[in-house]
Amino acid sequence: MNYEAIENVKFRKVVTFTKHYENFTMKEGKSIDEMFRRFQTILNGQQGLGHELTKAQNNMKILNSLPKLWDPKTATIQEA
Repeated sequence: MNYEAIENVKFRKVVTFTKHYENFTMKEGKSIDEMFRRFQTILNGQQGLGHELTKAQNNMKILNSLPKLWDPKTATIQEA
């Protein structure tokens, strides 16, 4: 496999993990632990490809991914 092909595969993986990150939400009926494990898998994939986001970005993504039931709690956290 040549260098360009390897870079193309890497780029497609970054795009895939980015889409998973952008579309990430807590699935109905799943626990916080299950949600966090899925989120961590996405972050690990991005990190392994050299594409990392800040802790603040990741924290906000998690808060915004919670179901509406959590809105009062997430609003309090975001204001702090």
